Amino acid sequence: MKREKKEKFVNYYDLLGVSSAASFDEIKRAYRRIAREQHPDRGGSKELFVLATKAKKTLLDEASRLEYNRKLALSCVDVHAIYEDKIPTKRKSEDYHVRLEANLRDVMNGAAKEISITPRTPCEDCSGLGSTDGNFYDCDMCKGHGLLCTSFDSPTGKVEASGDCFDCHGIGQLRDRKGSQCDTCSGIGIVQTEIKLNVALPPGFATFGYKQSIPDRGHCRVNGLPGDVVVEVYLSSNDIVVEGNSFTFGTPPTAEPCEVRLQRRSEEQNIMVDQDISLRQALMGFSIRFRHLDGTMLDLTPIKMGTVTQNKHGRVLRGGGFPRSSVDGERGTLSVHYNVILPQDEFLDGIRRQEINEILLSGKSKAILKKNKEEEEEEEEEEEVRPTKKRKNGNDKEVTNDGRCITS
Repeated sequence: MKREKKEKFVNYYDLLGVSSAASFDEIKRAYRRIAREQHPDRGGSKELFVLATKAKKTLLDEASRLEYNRKLALSCVDVHAIYEDKIPTKRKSEDYHVRLEANLRDVMNGAAKEISITPRTPCEDCSGLGSTDGNFYDCDMCKGHGLLCTSFDSPTGKVEASGDCFDCHGIGQLRDRKGSQCDTCSGIGIVQTEIKLNVALPPGFATFGYKQSIPDRGHCRVNGLPGDVVVEVYLSSNDIVVEGNSFTFGTPPTAEPCEVRLQRRSEEQNIMVDQDISLRQALMGFSIRFRHLDGTMLDLTPIKMGTVTQNKHGRVLRGGGFPRSSVDGERGTLSVHYNVILPQDEFLDGIRRQEINEILLSGKSKAILKKNKEEEEEEEEEEEVRPTKKRKNGNDKEVTNDGRCITS
């Protein structure tokens, strides 16, 4: 008895030169082009003409095309099965993503935080199969591999990609429905168990887009490798308020508690402080001390003591900012700007307004008198150093510019 030769599987999409997502019109145009080129009456290949006709008939029918795509996926797996080194026995599972909240104190000093996760892992009682009894058989779709390989066209050429089997979800086996389902996982084969992990944040970490991975603690599929836990850190706020003490000079000197608001702008390692001060502090002088985020004491006193502090003026403290994670021991700056807060309307009555007015006017008058005196002194100095000029009067005698006669 003659053995029947097995028909070779042909990729109709490659034959027609179209993608697997081609429309009916694209398939028709591709077929007409091949039919003109390969028609036997025009000297073409009869075999190619017959295959193209069969491909058009199969791909233009929705039911036939769906069945053909299924066979195409199976044929791709069979081809890879010949080369077992191309089929990974275990694939890496999906990563578990979690968001972690941090504050500016954590950025300054670093922090050790605990997170709670619930990754998906195979049920240990049924080994992820969903049943503790019953019969199991290899999946017909993937031939027990748990993977399917598909090919598609891209601008750079033909691309092959593998993914989990649609029928067995990557397990490679299916459970006989006659068997009872596992009570632990309710027949799903997957359980979620709460796990606590520790996360260490380094000092000066970048808060925008900062991620930290914990390997092999993420989701895990059946017969697969566990994924990673990806921790995404975000700032709860870009500023923080700390307590400080304010000392105002004058007679008498006063001391009172105050608040210092530390701000971080963008992703810089620098700290900004907009500090409110009273009019009395601006005129008499002041000193503000507070405990920094790292525990050290900082002094925001203006550089020039005993002078009037102008509004929006300030100073820069080098090394008062956040650590730079890329450079050991280096830190940003702390910049402080003073906002002079003027008194409310009810603070000034008629008498106080008049007193302040006289003070400002007297100060202005003194300044004007001082300026005039300085101008007169400058003119006298210029007069003394001015050179003597000689000229003749009506009697033909030489005189100086001050009228004195010169005798020879």
